[in-house]
Amino acid sequence: MGQPSHPPGHPPEPAPADRLESWKEIAVYLKKGVRTVQRWEREEGLPVHRHLHDKLGTVYAYKAQLDAWWQDGHSRLEQQEQTPATLWPRLRWAVLAAVAVVALVFGAWWGVRRMGQPDLPFQERDWVLVGNFENRTGEPIFDGVLDYALERELSNSRFVNVVPRPRVEDSLRLMQKPLEASVDIAVGREVCLRDGGIRALLMGRVEKMDSTYLLSANLVEPASGRSVASFSEEAAGQKEVVAALRLLSNRVRETLGEKLALIQRNEQKLEKVSTPSLRALQLFSQGSVLKEQGQFKPAEEFLRQAIVEDPDFASAHLWLAFAIGNQGRPESEYLPHFERALALSDRVTEHEQYFIRGSYYFTQGQYEQAAAAYEALLRIYPDHYFGVRDLVWVYWRLGRLPERSQLILRQADLRPTDFVANVMAARHAYYRHHNWPVVQTYLDRARRALTPELRTGEYFANFAAEIEMLPVHRQWFEGNLDEARRLVAVVAKSLDSPSDTERGAVALHLGIFELTLGRIKAAEEAFQNIPEEGWRGYWLATAAFARGDERQAAKLTNSYPSYLTVALAARAGHVVSAEQMLRKMQPNRDTSLADLILARAEIALARGAVSEANAALQEVIHKEDGRVTDSYILAAVSLASVWNEQGELDRAIRLLEEASARSAFVDFFNGYAWFRMRAQLAQLYRLAGRNDDAQRVEQELRRLLRYADPDHPVLLGLQTAQTGKLAQVKD
Repeated sequence: MGQPSHPPGHPPEPAPADRLESWKEIAVYLKKGVRTVQRWEREEGLPVHRHLHDKLGTVYAYKAQLDAWWQDGHSRLEQQEQTPATLWPRLRWAVLAAVAVVALVFGAWWGVRRMGQPDLPFQERDWVLVGNFENRTGEPIFDGVLDYALERELSNSRFVNVVPRPRVEDSLRLMQKPLEASVDIAVGREVCLRDGGIRALLMGRVEKMDSTYLLSANLVEPASGRSVASFSEEAAGQKEVVAALRLLSNRVRETLGEKLALIQRNEQKLEKVSTPSLRALQLFSQGSVLKEQGQFKPAEEFLRQAIVEDPDFASAHLWLAFAIGNQGRPESEYLPHFERALALSDRVTEHEQYFIRGSYYFTQGQYEQAAAAYEALLRIYPDHYFGVRDLVWVYWRLGRLPERSQLILRQADLRPTDFVANVMAARHAYYRHHNWPVVQTYLDRARRALTPELRTGEYFANFAAEIEMLPVHRQWFEGNLDEARRLVAVVAKSLDSPSDTERGAVALHLGIFELTLGRIKAAEEAFQNIPEEGWRGYWLATAAFARGDERQAAKLTNSYPSYLTVALAARAGHVVSAEQMLRKMQPNRDTSLADLILARAEIALARGAVSEANAALQEVIHKEDGRVTDSYILAAVSLASVWNEQGELDRAIRLLEEASARSAFVDFFNGYAWFRMRAQLAQLYRLAGRNDDAQRVEQELRRLLRYADPDHPVLLGLQTAQTGKLAQVKD
């Protein structure tokens, strides 16, 4: 072959005479056989193009591109392509041996349907990372948009999972790279290897020949860096690029093992793309990345421009609504965009449609409708990360806690290097199942993801402290109080941290641990180290409540409205104040319906509306079914008191016995309330003449409170019981 007169990788604009119109012409030009050049196209990325019609077997190529490809490291193939006459005497035994090997492995190859790529054992729902497209056109409109567009096309598949950007950012943090870092081949491979759950890396590039855009992609096995498949499509102009990406996406899906019939059926359902405007998609992709990074104001600007380019861009309206709302702006500014997205949702892809509807209903407080939309989404796309994430919060608001716990585990599995997701999964695996090997898996993931920046970050510090406290709780739960105190002494060393945030998080958890041991004075000393005034007041109020001083508790929480503030104010007789605080409270993602119902129930009790309170307290018990929360315990204590006063002593005992059967779900955050409830049960046992049962519960309490303050109200009640008098525990 002759030497090209242009730099490698930058061929001149091709003339009509430069085009080869068939496999045969390409083979003659390269002086090789047809099968050889077809293999080079499949294995070496030979730049061959297919006509955009149903006869995908017809091809063409440009001589200039072939020359550039040859000079770009492929001239080595000359040494590998000797004639059969030259090679046969030397290779005939090797050929026979190879035939035998092929016969042995063919069955396995066919069984996994590897499309000729046995080095990449891709299974249904495995993960693919789409790296950043290399833009060789010189046109800025393609910067950062083609990889995003390809992700969106691939995400239509029910066979292939596309790694979401937040999951990539988890690994970038561990690599100490900027979150906006470009995912080239080197970065992409490292992200895949660090993550541990990504099966394939897809890299692409776009070039321009005259007015034609050439899009190509390489499927890479992350561990070896080997290219296992190459694809290319062309578009006659910018408006056809999205359609060409769809063809490219379909070829990737088929190569990975998705059946062509499923792809075609999926395409029939998804005839309309989310936006026909490449410019709108570019702006949307930039805005969505900024939104997920918490940069809501700049995200808003990009998303508004995307809507200017395409006013009917449903997902842009949705993301814009989130970007505005997350800045704390009034509903009148973001609600119209939610409503517009909902009105356009019948025009978009299947998964976008369900996600838009779920998001709209969620923001409107229509949680049952939101749950139905998200559940429909996850039935079809079970690994849709944002659907899983939002349904976690919907279930929280609905009180569907067992289902929420399972989703929290799935969320962590979808983001194995996400610090917070894996701490939450460890917490739920522990409190729901006490399956320590599973808990340890998530804790190990979280520890690997914990960087110094996260440890001292305002949002993350509390989760960092919780990593260390779960093993402490395990020892407490198993009755090893001395070992629990030894472990917590190690955690206490973090109080010497120069970071106020880290010290505050550690102080919070240390105080809660002391409260669980019954050491109320030590708990108050720890809580004093919490820097944020409102949060410090909340936990000091909790300590006062544990001591039985509800008036002091209500006074301390005036600056931090919460359901507990309302309940304590009502119990202390400040009913008007409690009602005013409740009216001001705005439900948020951290507030469950059970919390709000409990607050209303305590107000009703304080006003003497016993029937109303009775119904509300029973609703709390129902909402918190399957988990022991503060709301559940406090509702059980109040409801048992109501039933006892109404002469239903046996019913009150059964309620507290059922609550006691959930001891495995008690955590540090409500240990103080748990002791109160168990002391009340012992009291009711004595009223019913069941002294043996009362003594059993009292013995358990003495064991758990052996390090408690001598004047702890539960211990004082136990001392009274020993003298043969009825234990008195303040309510």
